[in-house]
Amino acid sequence: MAGTVSGTYSVEVISTPTGLDFLIQVTASGSSQPIATISTGDYPTSIIPDVGFLTTGSTAGTLTSAAGDVAPNNLARPTTAIDFNFASPPGFLTPGSTSDVLVLETTAIAFTTGTVGIIDSTTATVAGFAPVARVAVPGPIAGAGLPGLIFAGGGLLAWWRRKRNTVAVPA
Repeated sequence: MAGTVSGTYSVEVISTPTGLDFLIQVTASGSSQPIATISTGDYPTSIIPDVGFLTTGSTAGTLTSAAGDVAPNNLARPTTAIDFNFASPPGFLTPGSTSDVLVLETTAIAFTTGTVGIIDSTTATVAGFAPVARVAVPGPIAGAGLPGLIFAGGGLLAWWRRKRNTVAVPA
């Protein structure tokens, strides 16, 4: 018989000099099945330079990894999701325990709504955030701007002077 996943979670997005960091922390309630995995939604590989968790006593945003919080034992990236696994020793995220703050550092400059999966024998999908990949902006076009305007103005002036100096010959 499958159990249920219950508890509380916090998700935050904080701005850093290199982009946005996405933070997740989960507490399993006393009636919850042990949680094996916390999974993100769609996080493009190209904008995730680092993934990890905060060590005991560390704080990011309003979230803190306290003494006794459970660190994931490994990370996996089966698709565009990132899985923080708690299934092997030291053990599952058991009822009454809280995960360390899970951190996804990105180079994203914007975010949108996303999802977080909290998984044991069933999956609870809850609201979260997801980064928006940067869109490439084309570089400047040669001849644009003030130098191009001066060149175009000079060409127009030369054309006008040449037209003015042309004399019509009567037939």
